[in-house]
Amino acid sequence: MNTRKHSRGVYVVPLVHLTIYFAALAGMLLPSLSWFDILPSVLMLADFPIVSAVTFMLVWGHPVLSTIWMGIAGTLWWYLLSLLAQALFRKKQIQAA
Repeated sequence: MNTRKHSRGVYVVPLVHLTIYFAALAGMLLPSLSWFDILPSVLMLADFPIVSAVTFMLVWGHPVLSTIWMGIAGTLWWYLLSLLAQALFRKKQIQAA
C-alpha cells in the first residue's frame, strides 16, 4: 500500500482562513472590535462559490448556523484546495523528472 505524506504547507491556507474567521467572530461579538465587521465579507468572497452560496442561503433564517458553517466548511474547503494544489504540484514534478 502506497501512503503519501503531505507537507506542512497544506495547513497554511486553512489556518489563515480559520484565523480570519475567529477574528471576524470576535468582531461580531465584541463591540470594541467592531472594525472587524468587514472580515465576514472577505471570507464570503474567499470562499466563493461553494461555501458562500450555502452561507448566503442560511444567513436569513439561521444566522448562527450560517456563521458556524462559514468557519467549518470554509476551512475544510481551503484544506481540500491545498491538497489538490499539492497533488498537482507533485504530479508536475514527477512528469518533469
